[in-house]
Amino acid sequence: PTYFVDQSRLYDPALRRKVRKAVGSQGIYLREGVYACMRGRTYETPAEIGMLRVLGADQVGMSTIFEAQVALAMGAKVLAISLITNEGAGIQEGATLSHDEVAETGQRNQEPFARIMEIALPILVRESVSLKRASLERGRNLVVGGKVESVTDESFAEARNLLDPNEPPFGLGAF
Repeated sequence: PTYFVDQSRLYDPALRRKVRKAVGSQGIYLREGVYACMRGRTYETPAEIGMLRVLGADQVGMSTIFEAQVALAMGAKVLAISLITNEGAGIQEGATLSHDEVAETGQRNQEPFARIMEIALPILVRESVSLKRASLERGRNLVVGGKVESVTDESFAEARNLLDPNEPPFGLGAF
């Protein structure tokens, strides 16, 4: 990956618009906001949530940004769709955060979130194939099936086989 990559458009604006329009056409409203990331494996403290609110965060998580930064550094178009599963510490007076609440909220929203993915995935697949073609034309490296493929003039014909429509398009966890 390339280091010191511009993060000002970490999440691809055109991809965001396409997915938001497609999801919206099905009557599903997606909110956009500022996602803050903490290192995790613990929930944030009320003081951390307060600090992040002052800094303009709308939601807080323990991942997504790290994966998105690596994907962007590798030349991918990046989109993130998050399911907010709990309110931050200190938002509801006297409330205690628990993993059970997070898991229950995730289960309760499994069907609507799956519907969003059903709408978004075809767009992501088309973008992935488009990105592969553009990368092939420019002679860049590609990430295919978790493996970096260097595409040069000599390997162009072989690399074209990477566009097999039956091939899984990319690692969706990060892209």
